[in-house]
Amino acid sequence: MPELLPMKVRAKVMGAAAMCTFLTSFVVASCFPTLLRAGAGFVFVMFACICVIASCFAAFVLRKTTTGLSLEEIEVEAQHHVLANEKERAGNDAVVIAKQNAAECTECINHLQTVAGRCR
Repeated sequence: MPELLPMKVRAKVMGAAAMCTFLTSFVVASCFPTLLRAGAGFVFVMFACICVIASCFAAFVLRKTTTGLSLEEIEVEAQHHVLANEKERAGNDAVVIAKQNAAECTECINHLQTVAGRCR
C-alpha cells in the first residue's frame, strides 16, 4: 500500500492505516467471545457479510473513481480537490481578514488626519 501514496503524506497515512488495523483487530478480538456464545455460525456469517460489503465497496465504488487513471493522475486529482477546498476556506478567511484590515486602515487614516491637523 505505501507505494500508492504520495511521499508527502505516506508516513501519516500509513500510521493511520496501522492504527485502524490494530483497532479493528482489537474490536474483533473483544467481540468474538461474546458473539461466540450466540453461536459459532452466527459469528462467521456476520464477519463474512462485513467482508462482502467491503469487497462490494472496493469493486464498485473505488473502481469507478479510479478506472483508467494512473497513480499520478489520481494524485493530481486528489491535490486539485484539496486545493479547491483550501481556496474556498481561504476565500472565506480572506473576506474576514479584509474587513478587519479595512477597519484598522480606517482607524489609521483617522489617526493620521488628527495628527496632521495638529501639525498645521
